[in-house]
Amino acid sequence: MKKACFFLLIAAVFSSCKKSGDDTAPSAELLTSKKWRLSADAYTDVAGGTATTTNAYATLPACKRDDYLMFNADKSLTTDEGPTRCSTTLPQTLTGTWSISADQAKLTSHTVGYSSFILHADVVELSATALHLRTVTNIYPATTRTEDFTYTAL
Repeated sequence: MKKACFFLLIAAVFSSCKKSGDDTAPSAELLTSKKWRLSADAYTDVAGGTATTTNAYATLPACKRDDYLMFNADKSLTTDEGPTRCSTTLPQTLTGTWSISADQAKLTSHTVGYSSFILHADVVELSATALHLRTVTNIYPATTRTEDFTYTAL
């Protein structure tokens, strides 16, 4: 009985150890274990002390609402048009790259296709079911836009 307790104690100690340099594993594992579909997109523009909020998701056509992202373990990113394509002349998928900061607070993605798109976002929430990103952008002449993207795991 003492040997069994000893082995359980050793197993508990080793399973609680974290390898150095493995700081992004929890977030990376959450990102790569699911496909992610945009479920909300709202932005607030502040200019001259006045804030205006817009529900950008409400303006998306149905063919964009079924698109999804796949964050792959090799740090590649796939964006997929989903079952309902907006145009049959555009590719079904686009590829790119992604990374998450060591403190797991910033996500960067770069998508390449018929255009190039780079996103630098704060990670507001990352769980097994939701990914919430926020960007803050200064828009000419004197407007600040804060945009919140919420993705739901599929």
